[in-house]
Amino acid sequence: MTDPTAPHTDADRADLLAEPRLVVEPGVAARVAAVAKARGRAQEQVKQAREAIEQDKILAQEGLQAESARLATEIIRHVLRPVATPGSAGAAR
Repeated sequence: MTDPTAPHTDADRADLLAEPRLVVEPGVAARVAAVAKARGRAQEQVKQAREAIEQDKILAQEGLQAESARLATEIIRHVLRPVATPGSAGAAR
């Protein structure tokens, strides 16, 4: 179906004649134009939402990376810290 909101060339006019209801029923052309406009707006909103989700994903990955580094450091510190044995605590006195 041709876009009734686009500028018309002779070839476009021939296409409109091939779709007689657009010529006979002008209300249909207006509805088609409204649907096309709404579809365009919806596609733009989807594009913006995807971009926002991508940004959120990047921020979340950065946060997880920082948190995993912090946890790894804490685990290493606990694993490598000296362990006091009962005999060594008494000998130090």
